[in-house]
Amino acid sequence: MIKSLSVVYQTMHPFLRVCIFLLGNYGLIFLTQFIGPLGEMAVNIFLCITCILFTWLILKLEDRKLDEIGWRPINSKHWVQLVIGIIIGMAMLVSVAYILKWQTGFSWQSTPLPMLAIGTMFITVLASAYVQELAFRGYPFQLLLGKYGVWPAQIVIAILFGLMHLSSNMSCSDVASIMFTTGIGSFLFALAYLKTKNLALPTGIHFGWNLLQILLPRHPSQNGKGLVKIVEGSFNATKLNLWTWIMPYAVIMLIVAAGLWLYSRKKKSSKSYEVN
Repeated sequence: MIKSLSVVYQTMHPFLRVCIFLLGNYGLIFLTQFIGPLGEMAVNIFLCITCILFTWLILKLEDRKLDEIGWRPINSKHWVQLVIGIIIGMAMLVSVAYILKWQTGFSWQSTPLPMLAIGTMFITVLASAYVQELAFRGYPFQLLLGKYGVWPAQIVIAILFGLMHLSSNMSCSDVASIMFTTGIGSFLFALAYLKTKNLALPTGIHFGWNLLQILLPRHPSQNGKGLVKIVEGSFNATKLNLWTWIMPYAVIMLIVAAGLWLYSRKKKSSKSYEVN
């Protein structure tokens, strides 16, 4: 039965296979309602484990193995890439936060945050970032990459990744903003995978950004779980618009993407020189 199912699955259009994979992952999200009372960390750990198992099952239908999609760090180089990614992601968020701080004039005030809460947040955000990278830059991106090349794969996954971040109560401007920002993020994360052939670097960047986004709020609405909070009344809302909110993010993302591209080219050139 598994063999016949594998034959049928492999004859399907690649985009249909991507849809089946993502729908399966959304099914896993539905299942989290049963463990929701255990807390956010338990939910994300559950998603992490089940997403890995589901990815293994899908790859088995294609007679492939998990290691073929770079799902985990397998050597010291990948662990270093994970750490570097975390540093890059954090540096990006700090840069964007300070640009926005300069634009809107707000000030931060330190808030007490127990070490246990930081540890729980660390695990929760890491699991969440990894699940998203495995679910989008893992099997789906790499399947489309092999069939259609870099840009079609990038565009399709960026759209799907953006749609995942939408909710029903959003305005048109919110939808446009989220599709744009998550789209840029998706391009950066996919570029990080393309340059390393492993999910360690994109997971690190994604995690570093998401973690510091909680710990270092850029808007009063983000106050609550961070190491600091924006002092009430110090945020000049009249200076905040779509331009001031999105452009720092876009500029920093593009700078990091350019840096990754230039670094990988430099490494290729040096290797070519050594061979010659």
